[in-house]
Amino acid sequence: MSIRALMLSFVLLAPAPALAVKVGEPAPKTTAKNQDGKTVNLTTLYGNRPAVLFFYPKSFTGGCTREVQAYRDRAKDFNALDAVVIGVSQDDVSTQRKFCDEYGLPYDLIADIGGKITKAFGIPERKAGITSRWTVVVGRDGKVITVDQNVGEDIEGHPARVLDDLRQDWKRYVAGFTPLFNGKDIDNWVPIKASADTWTVADGVLRCSGKPVCYLRTDKDYRNYTLLLEFAYPEKIGNAGVLVHISGEDKVWPKSLEPNLNVGQMGKIYEIDGAKVTFGEKNPLRDYAVSPGDWHRYEITCRGDTITLVIDGVVVNRVTRSNITSGKIGLQSENVPIHFRTVAIKSLEN
Repeated sequence: MSIRALMLSFVLLAPAPALAVKVGEPAPKTTAKNQDGKTVNLTTLYGNRPAVLFFYPKSFTGGCTREVQAYRDRAKDFNALDAVVIGVSQDDVSTQRKFCDEYGLPYDLIADIGGKITKAFGIPERKAGITSRWTVVVGRDGKVITVDQNVGEDIEGHPARVLDDLRQDWKRYVAGFTPLFNGKDIDNWVPIKASADTWTVADGVLRCSGKPVCYLRTDKDYRNYTLLLEFAYPEKIGNAGVLVHISGEDKVWPKSLEPNLNVGQMGKIYEIDGAKVTFGEKNPLRDYAVSPGDWHRYEITCRGDTITLVIDGVVVNRVTRSNITSGKIGLQSENVPIHFRTVAIKSLEN
């Protein structure tokens, strides 16, 4: 066999290099170990929360240290957009743990030993065991919205560009919902047993003082929908919640079901004034903690006699066999201030 033929056969037999993920494609489904040796299942994020995966060459090197600090310093901005930030390099678990501790990183670092994640995303290596500095952003629908291979041109400024991409993704997501709160006033809402200053609007935020104990409800009935809202406790976490399927007399409290936002009871459902459901193994299904001062996303899906609750992309409760399946929607708080924004609804009737 000639040298030319030998070289051609080698090319034909050699495995093709991995291709980087492309914008619009589903994100690769894979798992990995974080800095604590715990398994991070990226697949569970897709379709629930946006994800930012920044691939970097090596922990504790100059550029990489600046990069992880840049993401750390914008952590509140990423939290406000409900985005999960994950750093990925081929360092081992103990190195990633030390890197997190040294710089106070509030997000996971993946120990991508062997380059499993790197290969799944098609990120090239500078050399064996050293991943190129790329960033991939996955939108709320589980599809890639950004593939940036030029991060090194402005490492410190890169998180700001990623945040812009996430804001655009949020706008696309919210566009599928119809606002119930217009960001200006409480027109189309009815306060029940409230004082004049209980419910106010400022800077596009619906603010509840928590006093007196009361609620605010829609003026229309709804059935088969997903309710999307963001909430924040400005001072301390207390006893607030959402009311769905409100029916009957306007009183404190009306016949309804309450997906709760109480401290230690996030996602617990209360049956009020004759409303009944069948609970799963627990109510709520799992514990979920939120932080005062931070915005959190609540999605409540009411379909037929089933209600599913998701906080920050995590399913916290699911109940069935509700004896009421339609009614008005309410917001309430008891003696603690709470803020709401992006109160919107998507019909599931079709």
